[in-house]
Amino acid sequence: MKSSVELPQLVRQTSRIAFVVATVGCFGLPSQALALQQEGGAEVEKVEQGERHIVVTATKRDQTLEEVPIAVTVVGQEELISKGIEDITNLERAAPSYAVSTSDSATGGLVLRLRGVGTTGNNIGLESSVGAFIDGFYLPRPGAALSDLYDVQQIELLKGPQGTLFGRNTSAGAMVIKTNPPRTDIVEGFVNATIGNYDLYGVQAGFNVPLVQDKIGLRIAGAYRNRGGYITNVVGDESQTRDRISIRGQLLFDLEDAGELRLLAGYNRGKDDCCMAIWTQRSPFIEANSAPFSAFAPTAGAPNVGADAVDPYLANDNTNFVNPFHGWSIAAHYDVSLPFGELSYLGYYGDSFADSCRGDYTALNVYAVGDCPEIRALNPGIDLDPLNGTSIKSTSHELRLQGESFDGALDWIIGAYYSHEKIDQKYTFFS
Repeated sequence: MKSSVELPQLVRQTSRIAFVVATVGCFGLPSQALALQQEGGAEVEKVEQGERHIVVTATKRDQTLEEVPIAVTVVGQEELISKGIEDITNLERAAPSYAVSTSDSATGGLVLRLRGVGTTGNNIGLESSVGAFIDGFYLPRPGAALSDLYDVQQIELLKGPQGTLFGRNTSAGAMVIKTNPPRTDIVEGFVNATIGNYDLYGVQAGFNVPLVQDKIGLRIAGAYRNRGGYITNVVGDESQTRDRISIRGQLLFDLEDAGELRLLAGYNRGKDDCCMAIWTQRSPFIEANSAPFSAFAPTAGAPNVGADAVDPYLANDNTNFVNPFHGWSIAAHYDVSLPFGELSYLGYYGDSFADSCRGDYTALNVYAVGDCPEIRALNPGIDLDPLNGTSIKSTSHELRLQGESFDGALDWIIGAYYSHEKIDQKYTFFS
C-alpha cells in the first residue's frame, strides 16, 4: 500500500559578520607580469590617448582589463545577443572555462563551475563555490539568477579564489553581472523578440527616462520567455521547458557633492519542467515484461535510451519533474567622494520560494518527492501547498572605503560585511 509522510522540516539560519582589510599595491610592477585573459568583448570602455580599453570592477574599483592582476573573462552586451545567450545556463558559448549543470531541480540543483571547479550536490545546505553577484549584490543560491540576461551591461567571470574582496563562497571564482544603470540625461528604450523551434518565443523590453533632468533617472526593463520541452514521456509530459517572466526597476539620484544613490527592485517568476532523465544505456538483462526489471524497459516499443529517446520519440516512463519558483528583491547602492577616499554602502534584501516535483526515473513510481499529482491523488482534500517548497530569505550590508596613497603608489580598500540568511525547506514523500 502506498502512503504519504511528511519529511521533517529543515530550517537553516546563518548570520555572518566579516571585517576585511585588503591592500592592492602596484609599487612598480610591470603590467606585462599580470595574468590576463579575455575571451569576449565588453560594452564598457574608456579612451586613453586614443586607445579604447575595457573597464572592469574585478577589484571593487574601475580598472582597465590590462590593469587587473587576475584572470578575467568579460562578456559584453553585444556578444550576449549575437551568440544567443539568454541566461546563465548557456554562458559557456562565450566563456569556455565556464560550465553549468543541473540535477533534479532547475533552481536548487544548479551548479556553476569555473575551470572545472564547483560545488557538487543537490542539497540546499551546500553553497556554491562560484559566487553569483548582480550589480554588486551577492545571491545566496545561483538559482536566483535564472531569469533572462536582459538589459545587461556586461558579465565578468573572475577565475580562482576571490575571498579577499568578494567574501565567502568564491573559492573557485565569481560571476559578476552588471546591468545598465539609469541615466539622468537621456530618454531611450529597447525591445527585441525571439522565436525558435520547440515553440520558443520571448520578448525583452525596457526604457529609460529622466524624471528630473540631470538629477533623477528611472529605468525599467523586463523579459518573458516560453519554450516547450525536448523530452517527452509516454503520458505526454514535457521536460526541459522554459516559462519565465521577470521585471526590474531602478532609480538613480545624482546628489552632486552628497554622492549618488541607486535604488533597485526586481521580481521574477517561472515554472521550468526539469529535469527528466534519459538512460544512456540499458543492461542486456533487461527485457520488456520481464519482472522485476520491466520498469526500465521501453514502453510500447518506444526507445528510451540514448539520443533516440529525445523528442519526437519518448523518454523513460517516469513522473514529470516540475520546478515552479518566484522571488523579489530590493537593494540600495550609495557612493560618495570624501577627502580621504571613496565611501560605498550596499544594502540588499531578497525573498524567494521554489517548489519541485521529483520522481524515481522509472515506470514503477516507487517514490515521488514534492507537490506531485500522485501525492495529491493519494491525499484528496489535503492542502499540500504549505507542506512543500524551499523558502530563502537573505539580508546583507556592505560598507567599504577605498582610495590611494603615496601619490598613487598604494591602492587600498577597507570594508565590513554582514549577512543573514534563513532557509526553510520541507517536502512530502510519496512511496
